[in-house]
Amino acid sequence: MEKVTDIRQGVEKLLKIRGREIPDFSLENRQESGFTPTLLWNGKRIPLFTNRYDPRIRHIAAYGNKTEENSALNVYAFTGSDVSLDRLIYRELNIAEFILHSKIKKITAFVNENAANIIAVMEDGTTANLDLGNTMAPGSHIQCQHRLITKHGMANDLSVTDMTVQHQVYIFSEEGTAVYDDDEYYLYGLSEEEVETVLTVHGIFTNHISCETWPEDHIRYLSMIDAVYASGKTGKSVLL
Repeated sequence: MEKVTDIRQGVEKLLKIRGREIPDFSLENRQESGFTPTLLWNGKRIPLFTNRYDPRIRHIAAYGNKTEENSALNVYAFTGSDVSLDRLIYRELNIAEFILHSKIKKITAFVNENAANIIAVMEDGTTANLDLGNTMAPGSHIQCQHRLITKHGMANDLSVTDMTVQHQVYIFSEEGTAVYDDDEYYLYGLSEEEVETVLTVHGIFTNHISCETWPEDHIRYLSMIDAVYASGKTGKSVLL
């Protein structure tokens, strides 16, 4: 199988497989644009919420489709010290809204240099409790759990016996350990994060994803980061 070497090649490959035209577009990676990759297309700058294309996250969000039965989302997420706490907060607030299908209206937070505990209340009355930290060794793979509690049961992206995130392929070398998931075998060669970016861009181009509100949502998430620190400093809840 031909190895895919970059995100653009992956997008083009998927569009060709489906007989779609390849539009004129470019991408800014996370390092260039900040908290999330950015798609430049049709005269627009679209921040890409790529974590929503993690298949485990999508399954939990689908389980929570009956929003009137959702109760709470419990999250822990820990990453390497080379990843900013702000970026981790941005990621998990985004995922929380996606899983609970509701926007955050109030934040209460307790923050120190390397960790944050956040209680986010949604517009529909559900809550998300987030325990976050960037206390692991630089380059560590993120360890996280998202557990959705509903009236009809619970959905979790880790089994009860797992303490760490499981991957389907591990490669050990002198450079360290690389992990891959082979759910998208036709994107062989790309990292998990790159695969999620390809699927997000492809979904936008094929009208399977509506991204109209993403630029303003991106601004909301940036304001939420400020709210987290404001709440941590004052000891009071912050309304958004």
